[in-house]
Amino acid sequence: MGSTREATESKSRWEKLNDTSVWWLAPVMVGLAIVLSESFGFGFTASLVIMAITGIPLMLLMELTARRRRNERLARRAATRAEFECWIRDPNALPDSIRRRWDFGTARLAEGALLFERQLGPDEPPSGKPIVFGQPVHLARRTVPARERRGVPKSWRIVALRTDRGDVDVAASSAEGLDVLGTLEPASGGR
Repeated sequence: MGSTREATESKSRWEKLNDTSVWWLAPVMVGLAIVLSESFGFGFTASLVIMAITGIPLMLLMELTARRRRNERLARRAATRAEFECWIRDPNALPDSIRRRWDFGTARLAEGALLFERQLGPDEPPSGKPIVFGQPVHLARRTVPARERRGVPKSWRIVALRTDRGDVDVAASSAEGLDVLGTLEPASGGR
């Protein structure tokens, strides 16, 4: 395989169970309802209602446990790699072009560069090669119109950076990403 990417911690058993529950949970519930209706003389509809009453809280408990484990795993990974979730775009691209759209992924500062790895979603692993933005310099916090913030959570702050690839907007939550981006040296002069 020869991948230069660091080995990532795999998902916990609860995360995998929750991810696959869409395929096995309904057949298990119907099967248990059939067993209940034949063994104890309940009607099939009553058995389905009993399974729904017990199954929905169990499903929610499994979802909460998986989410907690995922957050713990991502916090460990972020702590070891100084990594944060963010959205990145090129503010100087033509309006409504693909480069102007926000890309979701994880970023980290390493050796004077901002390494960005695209992800298809928060639960997905990085896809493709990392994009390297060399020599990032902090320009300023930006205010972007709501029409241009599609996909970016409202509570996240947007920071303008100047890199060797041109200007870049980075949206990150104040808790993690802005702390890391705050360590960049500010630009000496106007934008």
